Amino acid sequence: MTNNEINKIISDELGVSDFQDFCNDFNAINKAKQTLNLHQQTDYVRNLMLQNKEFPMTDAFFATARQQAEAFLKTVGKWKEAKP
Repeated sequence: MTNNEINKIISDELGVSDFQDFCNDFNAINKAKQTLNLHQQTDYVRNLMLQNKEFPMTDAFFATARQQAEAFLKTVGKWKEAKP
């Protein structure tokens, strides 16, 4: 997914009409993460850790805003895998 697609889907999910760059802005993606319930928060961390299996906890801690946006969309069931 492109950054624009990710930003649009997260904006729609949150009901936000003004542009926010969730893929590059830690403050924006943090606001999105705050909408997750406890069960979703657990899934979100798992999704972050699955992005790199060599050092999952370290990579989750140092994840970029885009990686966090991807994990957020996977958590809420809105991530679209690239078509071959």
